[in-house]
Amino acid sequence: MKKAILYIFPLLFTLLSSQQAQAQITGTLTVCVGGTTPLADAMPGGVWTSSTPSVAVVGLTTGFVYGMSAGTATISYTAGATVHTAVVTVNPLASAGSISGPSSVCAGTTITLTASVPGGTWSASNANATVSGGVVSGVSPGTCTITYTVTTSCGTATATKLITINALPSVSAISGSSTVCVSSAISLFSATPGGAWSATNPAATVTGGGIVTGVSAGIDTIIYTVTNMCGPTSVSKIVTVNPLPLAGSLSGPAVVCIASSITLSSTVSGGVWTASNANATVSGGVVTGGAAGIDTISYTVTNGCGSATVTATVSISPAPFAGTISGVADVCESASITLTSSVSGGVWGVSTGMASVTGGVTTGIAAGVDTIKYTISTGCGIDVAAHVITVNPMPDAGVIGGPAGVCNGSSVTLSASGPGGAWSSDDVTIADVDGSGNVDGLMPGSAMISYVVTNGCGGDTAFHAISVDVPAGPVIAPELICSGSVNTITNSTPGGTWSSSNPVTAFVFGGSLIGGFPGIVTITYTVTNGCGTTTADKVIDVILCLPLNEPVAGTTTDELSIFPNPSDGTFTLNIASAKNEAITVLVTNVLGGKVIEFKANTNEQTDVKLDAVPGIYFLTAANNTITFTQRILITE
Repeated sequence: MKKAILYIFPLLFTLLSSQQAQAQITGTLTVCVGGTTPLADAMPGGVWTSSTPSVAVVGLTTGFVYGMSAGTATISYTAGATVHTAVVTVNPLASAGSISGPSSVCAGTTITLTASVPGGTWSASNANATVSGGVVSGVSPGTCTITYTVTTSCGTATATKLITINALPSVSAISGSSTVCVSSAISLFSATPGGAWSATNPAATVTGGGIVTGVSAGIDTIIYTVTNMCGPTSVSKIVTVNPLPLAGSLSGPAVVCIASSITLSSTVSGGVWTASNANATVSGGVVTGGAAGIDTISYTVTNGCGSATVTATVSISPAPFAGTISGVADVCESASITLTSSVSGGVWGVSTGMASVTGGVTTGIAAGVDTIKYTISTGCGIDVAAHVITVNPMPDAGVIGGPAGVCNGSSVTLSASGPGGAWSSDDVTIADVDGSGNVDGLMPGSAMISYVVTNGCGGDTAFHAISVDVPAGPVIAPELICSGSVNTITNSTPGGTWSSSNPVTAFVFGGSLIGGFPGIVTITYTVTNGCGTTTADKVIDVILCLPLNEPVAGTTTDELSIFPNPSDGTFTLNIASAKNEAITVLVTNVLGGKVIEFKANTNEQTDVKLDAVPGIYFLTAANNTITFTQRILITE
């Protein structure tokens, strides 16, 4: 039984489904907003309903569906227990939307319009413009309606936009003069208002009112431009800027002589020459002097823009006259006199160079005769006035020649290079001089001999110092001295020189006699003065007073040893000390002059070689704690 029931239920479901499939809603399932579409169902007696009345409504018994708004709605047909459904699509009415973009276009240019709804087509109402894909091209001035059309299954819709096609502005031609002078003005005019004026180059300027002013000679193009939303339109006029007349500059001489001519020239041709008065005449630039004075020569150039004049002042001169020179006729060397001329404006000069002259002040240079000249020079010639002048020499005592000394009780003769002088002595108790220059030595001392020459230009003196002298006196010194000792040696006669027959044995330094290598030596004192050359000798015996290796001032030979001593300059040095340390060694001569200086170490042997002449030297070794000194003797 249960198996039968299970079998029957599926069978009934299949039968019912088969009935419903065979009985469905028929008709057009699309409708436009505001339109109708009839639906039908094969089952009778049913009722129609809409799931979304805001989108579509259906007649309860008729099945007519009315589109209310775009969208979809489920339409149901119910007959008893049977329900059939169908989805109806309500399509919107056709819409072209709106057009956006510019409302004007210039002829020859384009603008782009856009539509808010895609898929439409564009069109123009007339030939003033064309449109393609929303791009509007201006063709001729006027207006044009641009249409955008959209067509769907629910109809056709259009959107429109009125476009104004504008043209470039039209400008009237410029009227007025075509020429203007530099620094002058003309007025230009155009019948079209609202434009702007301009010039193409610097030859002219133009104001906003069309006033053109010439700046420099040349050609300029004056432009008048009117601008609207489609751009500028210009008209032009060529204006010639004529130059002002230019007389240029004059060149040529500024002076002309009476009855002579000069030629002036101008850098500009075509002018007219005139003279301001009768002092000169001018023709073609040739100026002829008529009377002494000044004339103004004018050169005038004229053109359509006026006249220009340039002038030159010309002096008309007579023949020059130097006048006469007044003043004395002689002057001393290195002295000055003043000469004057009866006329001014001249130049002073000399002929031989024995004198110099500046502004009439004449100065003697060298003894002799010179001619002072006063020269007047003009464009009409040269005139010279002359004045002979004698330049007298200055007195010259020259120089005094002769001995610088005389022996007491003797005479010498002096001479002077300047003639005609007088001799004198400033101290006749020491030396006296006669009129011939003979000088007598009266007592030891010094006197100044003078020689004076005088003339009309002054006096000059030459001087000659002379000493009254005595021969060399005896040498005062010990006859026996020790090697290495310093002794005093003197002579009563000053100004002499000392010498030694053997400087190795002894020599004199200043007033000191210094003993050297033991031996006999002669010390000589030589005096050269007014008594001639005289000498005094002293024989000196130099002996060795102490052993050469005896230490000096408290040193011991155990502390400082030199071997060999005497030597030829090569020896060995050894310095004993409680500790090993560096020490400075200095070798000096008997005058204290340094011969050599070096470093050594205590308690070590140091080999030394002196490059020195034979004689006695002193070796000193010292540092911060010890000092040793010892004599050394260098032999041949």
